[in-house]
Amino acid sequence: PIPGSAYHLKCQHFRRIRLHVITEFCKDYIYKNLTYNPIRDPKRLAYNSGLFVGGAVAAFGLLWIMPESVTSWDKDEIREEGLINKWEENVKAGPIWDKDGFFFNWITHPWAGAVYYMSARGSGFKPWESFTYSVLFSTFFWEYGVEAFAEVPSWQDIIITPTVGSLFGEGFFIEKKKIVENDHRILKSRALGVT
Repeated sequence: PIPGSAYHLKCQHFRRIRLHVITEFCKDYIYKNLTYNPIRDPKRLAYNSGLFVGGAVAAFGLLWIMPESVTSWDKDEIREEGLINKWEENVKAGPIWDKDGFFFNWITHPWAGAVYYMSARGSGFKPWESFTYSVLFSTFFWEYGVEAFAEVPSWQDIIITPTVGSLFGEGFFIEKKKIVENDHRILKSRALGVT
C-alpha cells in the first residue's frame, strides 16, 4: 500500500487491532494457564469439605479393620460401650499425650493437615485463613469428631496436624505455583506436571 493512502491507514488500523487482540489473548492465556493465583471460592472449599467428610468415613473404616497393634483402638470396649457413649467418654477425658507411633504422629497427621491447608489455599484463601481452616477441621472435625469415637483426643494431634501440616501445605502451594508457571511441567515432562 502507498504510505498515507486510505488503504494504508486501514491496514495500520487492522494491524493495531490484531496486535491488541493477540496481546489480550496472550495475557488471558498466561493468566489462565501459566499462573497459579486461585480466586476466592467458598463454594469450592465447601465442596472439598464435603469430600473430606466422605473420606473420613472411609478412613475410619480403614482404621477400624487395621489391627489394634497399629491403631491402639480397643475395639471390644468400643463395641461394648457403644459409639456415642465411647465418643462422649473420650471427649471428656482429653486431650492427653498419646502413645501413637512416629508414622501416625509425624507422617499421617501432618499430611492430613497439609491437605486441609491446601484445600483452603487452592480455593483462594490467604495463608492465615488456610491455617485457621486446618486448625478447625483437624481439631473439631477429626480429633474431637471422627477419631474421638475410638480414642481420646491427643495434644500431639491437635498441635502437630495443623501446624506442621500448614508448613508443608504452604510449601506444596509454592511448588504447585512453580509447576503451573512452568507450563505444568516437572523435569520437562508435562505428564509429571499435571499429576
